[in-house]
Amino acid sequence: PVSLIQIVLDGLTTICDAGGLLASDAVFIRAIAFLQQQFEPMGGIVCRAGTGIISIVLPDTRENQVISGVNQFRAQFEASLPKLLTTVNLEPSVVNASIGLATAEADTFGKMKSAKGLTAAATKAALAARQAGGNCMRTFSVQRAA
Repeated sequence: PVSLIQIVLDGLTTICDAGGLLASDAVFIRAIAFLQQQFEPMGGIVCRAGTGIISIVLPDTRENQVISGVNQFRAQFEASLPKLLTTVNLEPSVVNASIGLATAEADTFGKMKSAKGLTAAATKAALAARQAGGNCMRTFSVQRAA
């Protein structure tokens, strides 16, 4: 199996406006550090995909392992926000992490057509999480034929 996580961190611009680029970067770097802590031991590759966007590729990792790691990341990250944001007088609710997960098993990868299909599925899942208000995860998986 291969899984792809797409995370959109909203609120970084608000933090930058209130406390400057270093405050915004501190939140982003904290997210990266927690993600590396959770997913690199599983063989995951954490990378910055854009402004406020993080991608994690997880080869040979089952969806339930990834979901557990995401939940641990969310708990750590959300618990760290009050201390990070007190210096700029912002509430933790200003930061939203919208998380999308797509997993392809060996027998379903062909239905996604390519790595682009996996990326599109993870992105759609992240957008669905964002549309749901953020601070949540949505998953996409190909259904196996009965």
